Amino acid sequence: MAEYFGVELGGGVRVALSVGSVEEVLQLPAQEICPIPGVANWLLGICNYHGRPLWVLQLAQFLELPVPPTPPETYTAVLLRDAQNNAQRQVAGVVYRLEGMVNLDNFAPLPNNLSPRLRTLFQGLAQVEEHRWVVLEPAGLFATLQQPLLATL
Repeated sequence: MAEYFGVELGGGVRVALSVGSVEEVLQLPAQEICPIPGVANWLLGICNYHGRPLWVLQLAQFLELPVPPTPPETYTAVLLRDAQNNAQRQVAGVVYRLEGMVNLDNFAPLPNNLSPRLRTLFQGLAQVEEHRWVVLEPAGLFATLQQPLLATL
């Protein structure tokens, strides 16, 4: 059994993040996020994080899920780092709600109708009591973020 940090992205979709990929939880005021024109619509922009620029990612939209129509005044985000390849790569993933620690095992396979892009982002599904969890693959997330981010591509 492995330990994960659970978040909800809205609409009851729960995502489990490996503990090794979560640095901390952030509260980001919307006015401190600087939008960058011409990038993918799931990138809200960048903010100043301890004197360094930090990309802010709307995690639900990135995973092709609906997002609330009205943005909040302050975003709750999970600071993710690329634990496998380069601990210096970080991104803030905006979430709807924090669920806390969850122990998962016995992953079920992903549905066959899931798009190829999304398949690279998930390890599998897990059930804990009445909640189904989608287990995010951090390496897949950072590999996708390495691709061009221009909205026209």
